[in-house]
Amino acid sequence: MKIRITLVMVMFLSLLTISTFSKTANADLYVGGPNTGQRAAWYSNSVTSYGYNSLFNQGRASWDNISSKVKVLYTPSTSTTSDRYYVGTTPTANVLGIMLPFRNVSGTVRQVFTTEPWQFASVSAYHNEIQSWGLSDPQIVSMVTAHEIGHSLGLDHSPHQIYSMMIGPSEQLYAYPPTDYDKSELRRKWGN
Repeated sequence: MKIRITLVMVMFLSLLTISTFSKTANADLYVGGPNTGQRAAWYSNSVTSYGYNSLFNQGRASWDNISSKVKVLYTPSTSTTSDRYYVGTTPTANVLGIMLPFRNVSGTVRQVFTTEPWQFASVSAYHNEIQSWGLSDPQIVSMVTAHEIGHSLGLDHSPHQIYSMMIGPSEQLYAYPPTDYDKSELRRKWGN
């Protein structure tokens, strides 16, 4: 009996946690996000060692000239608001990249939810999974980097069956460059 009550409590608390902390989005924009579309992008040494400099450059450039309030410029140094770009590997199958938001809270940098404001993002491409999918064409790999950079600009995954570069991970590969839908969502987030 005690085990059964404990199991029920664990299940209840798990559901409560999932419902409380799950990602909240308004259509396909994060409720939280950076406070500006003017972003600085710092590249870790891993970007060069994996040969992704031009792939991240193309990914950043794909968001240019959509909104006058959005620009992602390279910076050689980190600051409290510079997004950090990395390339590495992951043990998780079928994850090509990830964006993780961070904020400085009382002098401590911590990861935050996409429902909260953030100061900078960690944008990563997972080389081993990109290779395991057989993605070698630079334009296709740039699509992966542009998708993750889109998240750092406050865009969430697009709704099911929308032709979009920001389509979710369970869908087919993304469109590239940003589609008219992606552009309208970026303008909806930041303005013209």
